Amino acid sequence: MGKTKIQKIRSSIPATATADDYFDLIRKFPLRKINTIQQNNAALGVLGELVGRKDLSSGERDYTSALLTLVADFERRTLLPLKRLTPRELIQHLMESNDMSVSELGEIVGSQPAASNIVNGVRGVSKAQAKRLGEHFAVDAGAFI
Repeated sequence: MGKTKIQKIRSSIPATATADDYFDLIRKFPLRKINTIQQNNAALGVLGELVGRKDLSSGERDYTSALLTLVADFERRTLLPLKRLTPRELIQHLMESNDMSVSELGEIVGSQPAASNIVNGVRGVSKAQAKRLGEHFAVDAGAFI
């Protein structure tokens, strides 16, 4: 009996270190649609280990390219529309999309009362708070001021 089409394709793919590198990365961080800031941050962490290295195998280059596409898609869908929001709206959106309470926001900005004042529009965000928010959410700190 002859080989099926899939068996022929599989037998034509060499089992190389390149394939191993690619699948090692897939096991570490699977290539899936990115839907949350946390997933995006994790993807950026993986990319931080790969981008800029001159010794990437072809499997690592393919993986990096695919992951960059997923990150770009997430940022296009999620972060670019956020540029039109006021700082308060942006914070509310980020809290909502990350299922974050005012108390949890308070841990980032310095206190729960400060977070409450920001969310309720009583006070704006200070430069120091904007910096901490930017680092936490991986968003330009200027978006919060």
